[in-house]
Amino acid sequence: MVYLGRRGVVALNIKLTKKDYVIYGGIIAFILIASIIGLIIDNNKSPSIRTSGPPIEAPKSPGLNDTFTDGKFAYTITEASREGNTVTVKARAKNIASKAETLYGGTMRLRDASGNLYDKDRDSLNGTLNPGIEIDGVITFEVPEDARGLKAAVNTNSIESAVGNKLGNDVKYTIVDIGL
Repeated sequence: MVYLGRRGVVALNIKLTKKDYVIYGGIIAFILIASIIGLIIDNNKSPSIRTSGPPIEAPKSPGLNDTFTDGKFAYTITEASREGNTVTVKARAKNIASKAETLYGGTMRLRDASGNLYDKDRDSLNGTLNPGIEIDGVITFEVPEDARGLKAAVNTNSIESAVGNKLGNDVKYTIVDIGL
């Protein structure tokens, strides 16, 4: 055996016996077998299966007249209509924070069934709201006449969203089924 010490290479004259090889081989074999058994057990773990009780449903996205929270505001989309390529959404926003907060125009977009996002044309749902204060507003969008499956996509932090988009980050929206 060779040992690298402070004074250079030192040769040690250690002879392993057959018994030493059997012991070391047994230890290595034990470690390998234990590792393989551990992998098999981990791979065979199945998720717990619920066999009784009511079925679990995926969370339902909000729809018309449902109140939902996004950031420091609670929203209710009260009406949505379409005439040709113009979509009009009426909504209410309430400041649920403990201090005055600014609701910026452009917090709502439309998303179609193909995943395209449409920005507002006009938006009166904005302003600085004191705690507990609600405002009603109308947001209009221009979309192609063949756009289908329209849903509102709400994100109250439009400044963070704009920065996130510029940086290539995904923006998180609350998706609301408006029935269009």
